[in-house]
This record gives sequence, structure tokens and C-alpha cells, in this order.
Amino acid sequence: MAPHLKHVLSAAAVLALVSACSTIERARRIQEASVRDGSTNAAAVVSRPVGGVPPPFLDTGRGAPADYVSYALSNRPDVVAAQLSADSALIAVDVAGSGRWPQISGRTGYSRSTGNRKPGGDWRTEGVWAGSVDLDLMICDFGKISAQERAAVENWLAAAEDCADAKLAAAFDVRSCYFDWLRAEAMVAVAQTNEMQYAEHLRQALGRFEVGDVRKLDVTQARLNHSNAGLALLTASNAVSSASAKLMKSMGVSAAFVPASAGIGLDRPPFRLPATDMDARAALDLARTNAPSLRVRRALVRAASARVDYAVADLFPTISVGTGFTFSNPDFPATWNWSFAGNIAGSIFQGFRKKRAVDAAVVDLLAARALLADAEQSLAAEIAIAVADRDTARRALATARLIVREAAENLDVVTEEYRVGEASSIDFLDAVAQHTAALGDRVKAFYVEQTAEAKLARLVGLIPLDVPAESGQSAKEKKSED
Repeated sequence: MAPHLKHVLSAAAVLALVSACSTIERARRIQEASVRDGSTNAAAVVSRPVGGVPPPFLDTGRGAPADYVSYALSNRPDVVAAQLSADSALIAVDVAGSGRWPQISGRTGYSRSTGNRKPGGDWRTEGVWAGSVDLDLMICDFGKISAQERAAVENWLAAAEDCADAKLAAAFDVRSCYFDWLRAEAMVAVAQTNEMQYAEHLRQALGRFEVGDVRKLDVTQARLNHSNAGLALLTASNAVSSASAKLMKSMGVSAAFVPASAGIGLDRPPFRLPATDMDARAALDLARTNAPSLRVRRALVRAASARVDYAVADLFPTISVGTGFTFSNPDFPATWNWSFAGNIAGSIFQGFRKKRAVDAAVVDLLAARALLADAEQSLAAEIAIAVADRDTARRALATARLIVREAAENLDVVTEEYRVGEASSIDFLDAVAQHTAALGDRVKAFYVEQTAEAKLARLVGLIPLDVPAESGQSAKEKKSED
């Protein structure tokens, strides 16, 4: 019987090794790549790409905000790390429940020793083969494993909600940077318009100087204003580069990559967020059930409650049964024996350590509840501010569009009056400055509204879909807004 048992144990060992091969191979592959990434060798560091391969839509400038967000959600290191933390927490759930399974262990070996039984023995040795297979099964632990498992499940849910919150934060970050980039490009268009207006002023000033209508000082002032407008255009162009670098970083792409221009100019972007029309109360009601930041806190409260159950259950002993099979003999077939036992194990007194553990678990539960209440109050304040910012931004945008129309009409009138000599150079420069400022304010107000809506969506736990800007809006309405 023993030789057969030896073969069975050998086959079991081989099967266990084969089943672990794929896990070991994957672990070594990832370990090797990680060690390579952590290398301090200059050649290895320089040759490693930063930020991966940029998506194709960056080369065309035709990506919608959803394209930028989708790429970021699968490539940003912080989002990937949050997902891996959730995966690790899920593995911990399996580990927490492993105590319910039978615990099987085995060992085998060969030893040689002398067999002297009286003084003056010799050095001759005898060999002995020995082995054992033991099984231990927990019958009752008064809920300790169940409590551990519930706590692990809640920690996994909290990690999953943390990952969802990280994705919301990434989406808001990308959208904010995207709108900042479009605003920077639009401000370049404003600067170009301003530069062209001053160039036209310089041309008219030169023409009027030749016929004696203006002084040399007016021409000099026109040249200075034109030069300053050129400098402002250069500054605006540099701002686009800065905004582009921030957008690439928010997506998880190397900032050294320069995306193609979106070509938006002073027009509204081809895609925008749908309007978020909830008031503060409705937004808070949605956030309390939908925002991952609050779902994390609720999961942590439940996990703390499970730890209280574990601390209470740990006051009681553990009941288990065990069985074992042993064999030993100098030669095969070996002599075998079988044993069976029931056990009740538990500490009697540990200096009130377990009692204090219950008290500590209760304190942790109360702290988790307090943090949940604080998170709800903080979120309520942030939502109230975000709704106010959204409403203010909408009113500011409507006012800015009206001012642009009035400033453009005023500039047309003053330009014509200056051409015929009825307006002074100062009047013309004031009209140009007012029109330029109005264009800039309209651009800023438009993207402030976009960012305010994105922030409100992030707070209530939504990643809204992009819709065409023209959706639900007639061409006449769009023209009147512009």
C-alpha cells in the first residue's frame, strides 16, 4: 500500500507544480518588466517611451471630449493604479474566506541515525522513510471568518468606488484641460483679430498722414499699438503650448507630443457637455446615492461594522476536527497509522486584550460614521458652490455675447468715422480695445460655463456623453448668439 501512496503523493506534487506554472510565469514576466522600468541605466531609461503611443485623433485635431476622456481612463497611471488596488482587494476577499476550506498539509522525508541502546555503541546508522498527510477542518469559530469575509468584501467595494471616483476625477481633469486648450486657441484668434485691427489702423494713419490729416505722433502711436498687438499674439500662442502640455499630461501622454490644432477659433466647440440643469437640492439627492466618494464612505462604515463582529467572535474559542495519516519504516512497505481528533482552542486570559479590541473596533465604527457625515456635508457645500458657479457662468456668457455685438457695432461706426476724419485716433483705439476685451470675455465666459457644468457632473458622479453643440439649436438661434 505504501508504494502506491508514494506514487499518489508524487503525482499530487507534480499536479500542484503544473497548476502553479502559469501563475509563476505571469508573476516573473511582470516582475522582469517592472525591474526594467526601474532601471537606473541611462540607455534603458532614455529608450523607454513616456506616456505610451498617442491616439490617432491627436494628429488630426478632430477628437471630441469623450475621445480624450476614454483614452485617459485606460492610460492614466493613477486610474490604472486605482483599478489594480480594486483587483488586490478582490483577491483579499478570497483569502479571507479560505479558512472555511479543509487545510491539508503533507510531508515526507528520509533520515538516518544510530540505534545505540547501551554504552559503547558504534557509528552504524539505520535509514528510515517517513511521511504524513494531515487534514484540519474548522467546524465553528462563532463568526470570525464570516466577519473577516464581510470586511474584505466591503473593503473591495470601497476600493472599487475609489477606482470609480478616480475615473470621475480623471474625466473632469481631462475636460477642464481640454476646454482650457480650446480657450487658449480661441484667445489666439482674439489676438489675431486685435492685431489685424491695429494693422488696419496703422494703414489708415499712414494714409491720413500723407495727406496731412494727422500728425507724425499718431503714426508713431499706431506703430507702437501694432507692435504690442503682435507681442500679445505671441503670448497667446505660447499659452496654447502650455495648455497643450497640461492636456497631454491629463491624458497620460508625454507632454513632448504636440497635438494638432482643434481649429475652433472664436466659434463654439463642435462638441460640448449637455446642460446640467439640476438645482442644488436635486444635485445633492442624486449625489448621495450616485457619487463614488460617498459610496466609499458607506462601504467603509459597513467594513468597520464587520470588524466589530470579528472582535466579538474572537472572544469565543474555535472548534475544529482533524485527521491524519502517517507512515514510517526502514523499508517498504511502510507501517501506517491513522488518527482522528476534535479540538476546542481559545485563549482564557490575555490581559483584557480582546476586550479592548472590541472597544477599539467600536471606536473605529463611530469614526467611520463621522467621516461619512463629514463627506456628505462637504459634498453638499461643493455642490451648492458648483451650482452657483454654473448659474453665474451662464448669466455672464449671455451678457458677454450681448457686449460683443454692441462692441462690434461700435467699432464699425468709429472705424468709418475715423476714415472720414470725424473720430480721433483715441476714439478708434478705445473702440478696438473694447471690442478685443469683449471677444476675450466671451471666450472666457463660454469655457467657464463648460468647466462649471463638468465640475457639477463630476460631483454628482456622472460622466456625461458628448452631444453636438448644434443639437436642439437652430441655425438662426446660433447666429443670434454669435
